[in-house]
Amino acid sequence: MNRLITHLAGAACIAVLATAGLPAMAQDYPNGPVSIVVGFAPGGSDDTGARALAPALEQQLGVPVLVDSRPGAAMQIALEYTWAKPHDGQTLIWMNQQYLSAIEALSPVDYSTDQWTWLELLQNDPVVVVVNANSPWATMDDFVEDMRARPDTVTMGLLIGSVQVLACKRLFEGLLGVKFREVPQTSGGAMRSAVVGGHLDATCTNASETYALGPDVRTLAVFNDAGTSLMPDAVPVNAYLKEKGITETLPDLGSIRGIAVPRDFAENQPKAFQKLYDAYQAAVNSDEYKEWLKTSGRDAITLSLPMEQSNELVASFNKFFDDNKQYLTGE
Repeated sequence: MNRLITHLAGAACIAVLATAGLPAMAQDYPNGPVSIVVGFAPGGSDDTGARALAPALEQQLGVPVLVDSRPGAAMQIALEYTWAKPHDGQTLIWMNQQYLSAIEALSPVDYSTDQWTWLELLQNDPVVVVVNANSPWATMDDFVEDMRARPDTVTMGLLIGSVQVLACKRLFEGLLGVKFREVPQTSGGAMRSAVVGGHLDATCTNASETYALGPDVRTLAVFNDAGTSLMPDAVPVNAYLKEKGITETLPDLGSIRGIAVPRDFAENQPKAFQKLYDAYQAAVNSDEYKEWLKTSGRDAITLSLPMEQSNELVASFNKFFDDNKQYLTGE
């Protein structure tokens, strides 16, 4: 009997040693607290979105889920930080694809779009054209014709490296043939406040942030075909282009946000990835999270696309950046 016990104990030790270097199995995931890295300062749309999701995900995973703010360099700091961490599902990133696409369009990086897997494209916050409520521009026609009459005069605040830069420059300069005076911005909040205060004539920003400004601003157009319930009077840009006899159309453009992980985690640890994905799905479909979407107004920009469709849309969005990168470089 003693000989048998010794033999079994030895076999168990060999098995432990043999598997010590292998990736964690699903039953070991998560192995401690999970972090959601956000590349922007607390209080903005990305930060509040991640903080609303964290407690719902924590409840499903059974471990603390922490929001780790790593602002700076138009999300590059957060991307590099997340990519440098072990690719084991313990560190997630709240992705805002426009910034990765801008980085990637300008220079090659190890953490390019095709190296990430989105759990889901959770939000598509459309780009809108916004002016001060007391401005003389009541319609897109008013705005466009004034820029045509006074080229390089109307001031337009645009967030550096954002989809708003590409959207507005492609629309106004590329398709409508009018020019504004660009005023580069590093803070979306400060940029919108400048429009409200009359320090900027206009901006291209996102619908959800504009909605929060209430009657202080007027939204002239939205960069999608369906419009937005947040600003029902905003004209879809493709409808406006068609009215002007312009046949070229623009894709739906906005801040696309959601949770992503390094692709090799999804591929090399499929059981752990599935456990994370199932927990995420339960979290975003929980009553508490849905109530937050409703009370915050985010339900109007929430898509919740299936994972495969999300990753296809992200790839298409990334191609638009690559095809129009001259608007980022000024070439």
